[in-house]
Amino acid sequence: MTDKRVIRSKKVFNDTLVTLLKKKDFSKITVSEIIRTSDLNRSTFYQHYNSKEDLLKEAMENEVEGIKQALYEPFQNSNSVVLEADRLSLIRVFEYIYQNKKFFSTVLSSSLAIDFLKKIHEELIYHGHHNLTYSFNPASTVNVDLYIQYGMSALIGLIANWIGNDFPYTPEELSKELSKIIVTAPEAVSFLSKEK
Repeated sequence: MTDKRVIRSKKVFNDTLVTLLKKKDFSKITVSEIIRTSDLNRSTFYQHYNSKEDLLKEAMENEVEGIKQALYEPFQNSNSVVLEADRLSLIRVFEYIYQNKKFFSTVLSSSLAIDFLKKIHEELIYHGHHNLTYSFNPASTVNVDLYIQYGMSALIGLIANWIGNDFPYTPEELSKELSKIIVTAPEAVSFLSKEK
């Protein structure tokens, strides 16, 4: 069982890192600054981490793990192989991100955004390949790998936009809109006429 003091110390270091990232780029943050701002001592930091990079890596991995758990939650206690549409809802993922919005919005507005989004994208792709199966019309020749890449890439773009615009929709609203997008395709797409 993890010592509560360890959990508390790690949370303080994590929160301190987020606070500092709001003010400066990660490359300009020092371990000494993290220690001083956290009001904990150097030995406590080095009991848990070898470097600021270790702290950042753990912080990102914790958030990706949170998304992973939120993704898998609808599948818990399911007696059906084929899940109803509402059990495929991503509301739990959106709720998790919203509950931890300080971390997500800070990291995604920093130079770390691409690396963090890549980690989330990799988890979504893994989920799409290993936890879901897809039933298409028998006449369909869709490439499932490309289908998963397309869907998960669209999802990561939607999430990044939602966070980047300071959460203009609640998790419930975003989930409902995404559900409508998934089941609704335009009958036609046309170019707007250009005035000469």
